[in-house]
Amino acid sequence: MVELSDGQRRVLVDKLPDVANVAAGAMVFGQFLGDRPFSMPLATAGAVAWLALSVVTLFLARRRES
Repeated sequence: MVELSDGQRRVLVDKLPDVANVAAGAMVFGQFLGDRPFSMPLATAGAVAWLALSVVTLFLARRRES
């Protein structure tokens, strides 16, 4: 298992929500900018990616406080 220092964990907790928002924006809202029809599987993948990254962020934040 990878052990992170407090500084590394702090940076991840700060930046992972940004990555989650970009993933959701690209896969969900980005579809409205293209010529292709709306894809529900791609939108679902974006929502799942956002949720997964948010859960990882909460896990890392909780672990830092312990």
